[in-house]
Amino acid sequence: MPLSTANLLTAAPAAAAGFSLGGDYFVHPTPAGTYFAVSRPEDDAGRRFLQGLLAEAQTPALTVDALKAWTFLDEQPALAFLERLQAAGHVQGLPQAMQAPAEPDATLLPALLSQLSDEGKAVLADAGGLMLAAVGFKHAHSEQVAALAAELAALQRRHAGLRAQMGLASDGWGLVSAAGYSELSFWPLYVGASRFHLVVSGQPRFNQQAYTRLVWALAQRHAARA
Repeated sequence: MPLSTANLLTAAPAAAAGFSLGGDYFVHPTPAGTYFAVSRPEDDAGRRFLQGLLAEAQTPALTVDALKAWTFLDEQPALAFLERLQAAGHVQGLPQAMQAPAEPDATLLPALLSQLSDEGKAVLADAGGLMLAAVGFKHAHSEQVAALAAELAALQRRHAGLRAQMGLASDGWGLVSAAGYSELSFWPLYVGASRFHLVVSGQPRFNQQAYTRLVWALAQRHAARA
């Protein structure tokens, strides 16, 4: 059962400007924050902060001193920075610490991947198109899908300028039906200096804890070795 979450900040008293911490919580990215952190390679303060949280083996306690150290800002600018992330739905406060996933990949990854597709079918591949884990597909199809993901990633890099010029916000590629419904979609995961590919059959289901735990596991096991 997921932990209940809380508001991280409260408005400061009228005599003081800005915000103050709303209680004793452990800070962790939401699924939306995790997606924002790893869906694109752009480097900005918000992504660095969220990826820093995912690099922790345990959700860290949120204190003013810790927040200042993480952001390199004074207290009120640091709290304002956190407020922007919270307003965007990118961070959450937990009443107790959570540990990064520690199960073996062979057990953990298929269990998480199955939750990210409405058909229970998904593939995780590395930057070179090597299949790392799969669920729901035939083995031969999993390997071919993983290789296709790497080829699409190369195509995306070659045409990144066009996407920016056209103002396209989507980060994924997809095979869609005549009605516009996704049949197979390809999603990049930029975790630290590493890149992975997540391939989902049917409709993606990323707005849940399984997505965050998948990225958290990758950050713990692969990003540090990149």
